[in-house]
Amino acid sequence: SDVCAIGYYHKNEGYEDPTISKRVRNTVRNIARKSTPPSQISRPIREKELVHMIRALPGGLEDGLKTGGTGKSPSIRAEADRLRGIRDRALLLVLFNGALRRSEGARIRCSHISITDQGLEVFIPESKGDQVHEGQSVCIRRAESEELCATRELQRWLQEASITEGSIFRPVPHSGNIPAKARGPICGTTVNRRVKLAAAAAGLNAEEVSAHSLRYGHLVTAAEEGASLADLQRHARHSDPQTTSRYI
Repeated sequence: SDVCAIGYYHKNEGYEDPTISKRVRNTVRNIARKSTPPSQISRPIREKELVHMIRALPGGLEDGLKTGGTGKSPSIRAEADRLRGIRDRALLLVLFNGALRRSEGARIRCSHISITDQGLEVFIPESKGDQVHEGQSVCIRRAESEELCATRELQRWLQEASITEGSIFRPVPHSGNIPAKARGPICGTTVNRRVKLAAAAAGLNAEEVSAHSLRYGHLVTAAEEGASLADLQRHARHSDPQTTSRYI
């Protein structure tokens, strides 16, 4: 309403409307985004809740669906569900441990990752916080708990889906046969939906959480464990420390 009023009075006095410029529109949009606390968007997903979400997904090593686990081959539908579960498990852990935005996680390609003994390094070529478009790197250490190790689960997904190039988090068709060359990655909307489905399967209120809850939960957890504001800002790749402080 303030922007409209400014534009109205300028035009009424015979001046050019300054609010139609791209710079002003972007400024107003950023003010609106920064003035909305994360808690009004979604609540953080805590590590204990993430464990329940991971366990609720199909495709666990103990679920017996994998060929040889029960002595008989899984059905086509069961195999597709199993692969989606393995993919989603890796996706959730990468988003949480890397404090990634959903769009960043969805667009990860094989050429963007480096797996070492220490863990996983992910290159983010484009990001909302990357104002100069140089690209940013995120390091994800191997977790002591195998259940929460993003590197381990990502390697398992790549092996199960036989992915060696292109998009990592790609759609799984009903046939369960993932093409060697995918048309493209899953979209941010799909990431959000898969997080909500995992939350519902774990008995959580899916309406309260979103993909952003994983990024939010990581920052809150790290802050509670004593991480400094500077460390949190660096890992979240926020250009403004005030943005980071809203999370903690």
